[in-house]
Amino acid sequence: MLYTLLTLCIWLGTPRQPDAEIIRYDSQITIAESGKISYREEVIIQVNNRQGDWISEIEIAYSKGNKIEALEAELLDSKGQIIKKLKKKDITERHSISQIAWYEDDYVKEFQLIHNQYPYQIHVSYTQDFDEYTSIARWTPYYRYQVPTRAAQLSLTKPANFNINILRTDTTLIRHSNGPTYYEWTAQNCPALPSETHGPSRYELSPKIIITPDQFVYDQPGSYESWATYGDWSLALNQGCSDLTTADQIAIRKLVEGIEDDHEKIKTLYNHMQDQVRYIYVGIEYGGLKSYPASYVSTNKYGDCKALTTYMQSTLAAIDIDSYPVFVYAGDNPVPMIDSFPSHQSNHVILCVPLASDTVWLENTSNSAPFGYLGSFTQNRKGLFVKKGESQLVNLPKLEIDEIATTRRIDITLNGDKYLTKFRGIYRGENYEYYHGIKKNLSSSQIDKRIKQDFPISKAEVNQWNIVTAEDRNEAIIEMTAEATIYGLTKNYGSNKVLFLPKSQLIKLDDPDERQSELRIRVPKNVTDSIIFNIDTNQFSQLHKPENIIIDTQAGQYSLDFYLEDQKVLCVRQLTMPRATYAVGESYEAFYDFQQSIKNAERKTTITLKP
Repeated sequence: MLYTLLTLCIWLGTPRQPDAEIIRYDSQITIAESGKISYREEVIIQVNNRQGDWISEIEIAYSKGNKIEALEAELLDSKGQIIKKLKKKDITERHSISQIAWYEDDYVKEFQLIHNQYPYQIHVSYTQDFDEYTSIARWTPYYRYQVPTRAAQLSLTKPANFNINILRTDTTLIRHSNGPTYYEWTAQNCPALPSETHGPSRYELSPKIIITPDQFVYDQPGSYESWATYGDWSLALNQGCSDLTTADQIAIRKLVEGIEDDHEKIKTLYNHMQDQVRYIYVGIEYGGLKSYPASYVSTNKYGDCKALTTYMQSTLAAIDIDSYPVFVYAGDNPVPMIDSFPSHQSNHVILCVPLASDTVWLENTSNSAPFGYLGSFTQNRKGLFVKKGESQLVNLPKLEIDEIATTRRIDITLNGDKYLTKFRGIYRGENYEYYHGIKKNLSSSQIDKRIKQDFPISKAEVNQWNIVTAEDRNEAIIEMTAEATIYGLTKNYGSNKVLFLPKSQLIKLDDPDERQSELRIRVPKNVTDSIIFNIDTNQFSQLHKPENIIIDTQAGQYSLDFYLEDQKVLCVRQLTMPRATYAVGESYEAFYDFQQSIKNAERKTTITLKP
């Protein structure tokens, strides 16, 4: 059977030659009678000017046990003459270390082939073999999403009796029949994909071919017939991992001795786990699917998301509380799960504990996350709830408007043309996660740099700061205080002085006529500012406050209220934005106009001081 993709991508055209482009990108997949898979990748990269040199730095990812073979690369000039061939000494290998892990099972081969005359080309090819796998292909016609692709091809050769599932995400695919053992997809003139603020990921935007085996063997036989069969395979794969010793189980029961409430028992054991073990990373997205046993975590005091979830599940089992793993695609910009295509679509696992009056969700990789808190990393998306014979997709909880509320007090004393400012912010939601994360993971000098860089008031010189966590470790709230000098918010008109408000923090948006993808507000916004201007009435006896402002739209609500109190002008500013998706066109333009209305209002709003 022959599949030909004639119009997978539409060439949008560019007014100038791109900095770099992919001339050809070919992926060949061969499945042997034994079931072993061989991948061959070939890419021709063209660099057209110095700004495109970044793509000459080649990185090829692989996992332990699935090494890169037959790696070849060469550098060609504009006439097609070979300038250099890749040598073994040119290649370096390293662990693919993330910011939150101290050991990983993923590796990278990297090298660079670069020339000082343009255009030049880089030809790269390599193979990779897999004996066990749960997925065959997640293919897009892009070697790098940031650059256009002139031509791409995916081909698959397989035995006639090897059954597969194919998902085509692009409706322009055209099918041609040509036998049961060979498949081919091609793409022509694919434009570079945008990466836009609060937009879908480039992977999500790209047309894709996803191929899975109908039946597979990865340590254990498995099937993608349904989410339930996939869940049963996962349970079989990890059977026997809940192997805490008798001594461990006795110690666990002693920790909750005297506690009657199950909710409190779970909290106690969760906090204990956070204090005893550390997270490492082995990516389940690319095949690290089998968990280390609970005894391994107990002995070594570390594990990845699977191992720590297994460990937490085992500790709860020791006190007769049932819990269940939930597979999820984690991240601030998640790839939505495709309900109708049972397959491995996750990169993370958490734990679900159903109780009679509540359901507790546990993020087991963080040694500081509040009990039961699912933050922006995992909230508001589907996950695969895994239970024998009953595995199914479920909706994970959303961060609601009160859970992300931010309140800030900005106390301003006028000093010439400067604001001497005392700042106090009480943060929840994403802002809590940010400040909590930097406090736990960065040095004092690194935190200082971050706070000065990301201070919520522009044109500020931060003189000192402090971050204070809640006394209760399980409360998702944090305080940041600072003293700063703010410039550029006053103007003199003769003996009069005009004061401007610190601007609201809004989303940086493209103009509506430039936006190419929908806008997603994944987490609501809820900010209340109390801005207090302390005025020297000996110098300025007349204070003129502006009119109050209300902007109420479907995209959000904004209000600005002013009060005079003795020697002070108090401004109360509130901004809320609901969780929503705005399609390109009128919907996006309405959100854009809402923000522009706020900017215009704040630009025109001033406090006038007269002698």
